[in-house]
Amino acid sequence: MDEVDLFVRSMEEEHRRRMEALRERVQSAVVRALSRERARAEAETADLEKRIREEWRRRRRALEGRYVLLYHRELSARKASLLASARDRLEAEVKRRVLAGREGFLRALVRELSHLASEGSVLQVPPEDVRAARSLVAEMGLPVEVEGAPDLSLGVRLVLPGGKVVAENTLEGRMERARVELALACGRVFGKAVRG
Repeated sequence: MDEVDLFVRSMEEEHRRRMEALRERVQSAVVRALSRERARAEAETADLEKRIREEWRRRRRALEGRYVLLYHRELSARKASLLASARDRLEAEVKRRVLAGREGFLRALVRELSHLASEGSVLQVPPEDVRAARSLVAEMGLPVEVEGAPDLSLGVRLVLPGGKVVAENTLEGRMERARVELALACGRVFGKAVRG
């Protein structure tokens, strides 16, 4: 081997070593870059998954909250409907019984107002009860006139001379007070006031 061949071989060997070193550096740089990109991609994926889970939980809680709200609204509506239905049936039954014992009811109402009666007072009653009321007033010895009042359906009203209403005692008034008491009682049972 001559010197030229040796020189060429040594140059080729040097070139191969440099290429190998360069290849290793490039490969190492690529591996590092890939590792960094993989780590960044994994971090981004984990962050995205976390945000998706949080959004899913938030939406689920909101949806559950809506269902709970709708359930409570439906339950409240059903309770109110049941209470209204029961109240209506109760009122109808009370009116039926009062109408069946109308004269006894009229007697009780007149008796409750009798202590307020004075000379010249007028006892107003429904037109259909005028005859029975006159009989009761005479029987009780009350110093009042009896007249029919078309605006009364079941009840009495005592009016002083001059037109001042002293008292009104009607089934409607009693029913309204009973509605309030029933609403309060139902409110205690169901945990909140029920308007009737």
